[in-house]
Amino acid sequence: MKDCIYHFVLAVAALSAAVACTYRDEVPSPVSTVSFTASQAVYDDLSGEFSLVIGNDSEGLGMELRLGSQPDKVSRQVPLPETGLYTIGASDGGFRILDGSQVTDSSGVQTLEEASISVSSDGNACKISGTVVYGSGTPLRFEAGGISFSHSSSSSMDFEDAQGQYDGHKFLIRLSGGQSALEMTFLTTGGTADAPVLPDGNYSTAHGNISDCSYTDGSSSVPVGELVCEVSREKGGYVISGAFSTGDGGPVRFYYEGLVFRPEPEENLYLALGGQWDMRTDSWFVYNTETKAWEESSEGDGFSVAVSGLPDYSSFLVEDLFETDFAMLIENTGDGLSIPSSALDNPVALVHASSGSFVLFPALYSFEAGLFLSEGNDIPVSLLEDRSLMSIPAVEADGVVYNYFGLIGRSTSGGSYSMFSNWSFILTPDFAAAASGNETSSSSFGGTAIKADGLPCSVVSGVILPEDIISIEPVKR
Repeated sequence: MKDCIYHFVLAVAALSAAVACTYRDEVPSPVSTVSFTASQAVYDDLSGEFSLVIGNDSEGLGMELRLGSQPDKVSRQVPLPETGLYTIGASDGGFRILDGSQVTDSSGVQTLEEASISVSSDGNACKISGTVVYGSGTPLRFEAGGISFSHSSSSSMDFEDAQGQYDGHKFLIRLSGGQSALEMTFLTTGGTADAPVLPDGNYSTAHGNISDCSYTDGSSSVPVGELVCEVSREKGGYVISGAFSTGDGGPVRFYYEGLVFRPEPEENLYLALGGQWDMRTDSWFVYNTETKAWEESSEGDGFSVAVSGLPDYSSFLVEDLFETDFAMLIENTGDGLSIPSSALDNPVALVHASSGSFVLFPALYSFEAGLFLSEGNDIPVSLLEDRSLMSIPAVEADGVVYNYFGLIGRSTSGGSYSMFSNWSFILTPDFAAAASGNETSSSSFGGTAIKADGLPCSVVSGVILPEDIISIEPVKR
């Protein structure tokens, strides 16, 4: 029995030694890291691919890398590959090491067999490091930093205007600026013929979702070869950017931001109300921290707001309300304008105080009754016919006149409400378009109230003082 055990142990030891020898023979020994310097780093504006040439002269080594297409992830100003791990045959084409990647050593040019490469960005440059296997199984661990990529095209064009048509099957888009124009047909659908919506995404002649491209430079028409384009909707308009090649020159990058489809009369409102508006009133209610009471005053901190149209959301964004970073929405209901008075639908900021956290929202308050119109009751906004003056009129409900506009906070831990001494209340303010020169003669300060009986009202439980506030987080839109 002992002899059997002895021979078994010898057999196991011999097998282990054989496996160890086989492992050492098949897996290359670890190598030191070689530092490379980039001699060429280019982002191809048409293919969306990155190409990189790096080397180390003292080691006699060089490498050429080609990384997958990421047109929707690349900055227009500074093209950099997306941070992540790149491999040969990666399922995500954007993180794939492409054919043509190779290593040059004393034996010549050799194709990569395996590769695992990490990319990280640092401002306007990136670092690339990892391990590759090339030739007959030679491993190479490397790193290269401070790599800045350039566009393959040195020509760029910012278009100033756009016109779009939609027939229910395709979009014809014309971008123009100066004596230059670019026409493209997008083979996609979105919206209706009366209200077209060009879908966000990437388009290219290679993928067949864009065609019939032509470029006019002055009086001559230049044939367009390949074209790639990215479309995104922003601030009520579109951003259309990309690159195209011409028969008599290299690729040209292009960019446009603004409206594409000429709005119907209703949509014109979103453009007409955009810009700076000056708040006007002749009465405030200001909190006196010494008397611990709200007091009427003819003086307050006037401010201007910036209004921008959001036609996709039937709304306007009003920025710099009471504070530089505060903003609210004004809705276009089709029957007129109104301000949603709700912590859920129109939050302005989240305030953390010693007594709890509160969501600020716009509201109409009555200092005579000590009440405000409950959440869910939209605040009406009137607009002059020439669109030079917006006014918030008072509302009379069941004998109570709600005529002061301001911010009220709803507790995040319950249904209670508070006021804040930081932010005063304004008597039915007007907002005059800064460029209109409209005077206060047509103002609504304390004017006739809109009657709407049966509206629910609420009370506040107290006033939050500045020293009680821990932090303020404006709501970003």
